[in-house]
Parts: sequence; C-alpha cells; structure tokens
Amino acid sequence: MHDAKAEDGRREAVVPMRRISRSVRVARGLTFRETMAGYFAWGAHAPTEGARLGRARGERLVMRAVVEIRDVSLFVEDAEHRGSLSGSVRFQRLGAPLGILRLGAVDLLCLLSTLRATNASGLACAGALARFGQLFGGELWDSYIVGDR
Repeated sequence: MHDAKAEDGRREAVVPMRRISRSVRVARGLTFRETMAGYFAWGAHAPTEGARLGRARGERLVMRAVVEIRDVSLFVEDAEHRGSLSGSVRFQRLGAPLGILRLGAVDLLCLLSTLRATNASGLACAGALARFGQLFGGELWDSYIVGDR
C-alpha cells in the first residue's frame, strides 16, 4: 500500500492489486454402455438356484445400461464407487426373481469399446481411462479369476 495524490489534490491510499490465481481441479469422468444377461427364476432362495431354475424354464433377464462416472478419481477412492446407471431390464415376468447376471468375454469387449472419457483430452483422457481400467480390471480379476478358486 502507498499514498498517492488524487486529481483534486487530496491524498488517498492505493492498494496494488495482485493477480489472484487459483487452481481449479477439473473432474475427469467417463461413460460406457453395458449389457448383462442371465437366467433368473421365481421362488428361488439363492442366486445359483435361481440361475439353475431359470435355465430349466427358459427364463432370462437382460439388463442394458449406460453408466456415467462424473469424477473417476473420486469414484476410485470411494469404497462405494458411486456413479449413475440408467437403462432397461427385460424379463418375461415382473417381480423380484433370483439369478445370476453374466458378463461374457464378447460382452466385455463391447463394453470396453464404449468407454469414453468426459471433460478430458490427450493425457488427461488416457489417465482417466487408465485409472478406471485399473479398478475395473482388478474387480473382474477378483470376481472371475480369484473368486472361482
């Protein structure tokens, strides 16, 4: 702060304005489409029983979804992995049947082809996809490889 003389001769205090810069974190997100299908049945008491009965009865459930994750970093760090899911479920009957949805190898390849980073380009895009891929791949590994032992 320093003194200056105004045009009318009065003294006034002058406060120099410094440029204020603030780093704003841009949330890098992603979206993808997914289709999962499996056999389901009414009256089952466990998912494996529902899958077995559903197969015998020819009752399949198909779920088509669009998944949106607004911030991949928060998604990975949050133990609940919150995102939004919209889509449709097709089943011959309504209600709450039990069964198992499966994501096959071809389904997984289709899912991966729909991955899109949001609010990102270049290295930031690659980073968002890699961060999600590491979590998603680890979950698949734990579910399908480690879990089957």
